[in-house]
Amino acid sequence: MNLHSTFVVYSKELKDILRDRRTILSMILFPIVIMPVLIFGISKLMISMEKKIGEDISQVVWIDEDENQQLYEKASSTEMINILAAPQDTASALSLLRERAINAVVLIPEGFRTNLDSLLNGNAETTPPEIFIYTDETREKSQLASRRIMKVIGDYRSEVVSATLVEHSLRPELVRPFVMMRMNIASAEEMGSFIAGSFLPYLLILMCLTGAMYAAIDLTAGEKERGTLETLLVSGVSRLDIVLGKFLTVFTASVVTCILMVGSLALTASGVMGQFDEISQELAFNIKPISVLLM
Repeated sequence: MNLHSTFVVYSKELKDILRDRRTILSMILFPIVIMPVLIFGISKLMISMEKKIGEDISQVVWIDEDENQQLYEKASSTEMINILAAPQDTASALSLLRERAINAVVLIPEGFRTNLDSLLNGNAETTPPEIFIYTDETREKSQLASRRIMKVIGDYRSEVVSATLVEHSLRPELVRPFVMMRMNIASAEEMGSFIAGSFLPYLLILMCLTGAMYAAIDLTAGEKERGTLETLLVSGVSRLDIVLGKFLTVFTASVVTCILMVGSLALTASGVMGQFDEISQELAFNIKPISVLLM
């Protein structure tokens, strides 16, 4: 093996791949521009869409066969829920839900209040009554409507429990005699490092393959198609030096792609995360130059 010959082949191949447009795109443009856009652009778009969906008013059909007026008034007075004057028929309401004309259907069966009063009066044989909430889990708006309705019904249930306890001269806090507080001692920088460590290795593997793929193809099949491989083989360079020179060229393309990708992600993350106040308070991405070299 001759190191000088290997370096000559390496220099020649490096100049060749820099003339290839596809290699430049995969080695430079993709990690610097496309990957940050895919990661942070799509994330920002999803957050924006979720915020927009959260501002929509949920259209709900309320079918109360037991005429529980107190719960109905609580739901209808909720700001983000609109109770529609739809046909009081379960099948018709579910049809509207499947047609995406509404977001959810609430069904309170007959006998709900009777069973609830019996249960609160201490009748051990009474089973807890049920309220049915029909949603389409394939739609974000329907899922949001379900969460809003469940919150309203959950608040009503808490009020019923509290009133019953007060009626029996008991404190409402007995339902929750203690509170659990989950405290995170990790700093924002440590959380950022943890999140980055969960996906950066996979991106590095992907970038290694992306940066090396077109370079490897061009230095083997591409050179054979151009008819320059025969000229290289009949030169005064050993086959081992040729292979090592080509390998080092592909290795260089792969490493450059990874470094550009990590650096681009670090710069993009530092700029993008500042736009999300809630996220920036919990996460802070700080990729140091020594970390880039270690990776």
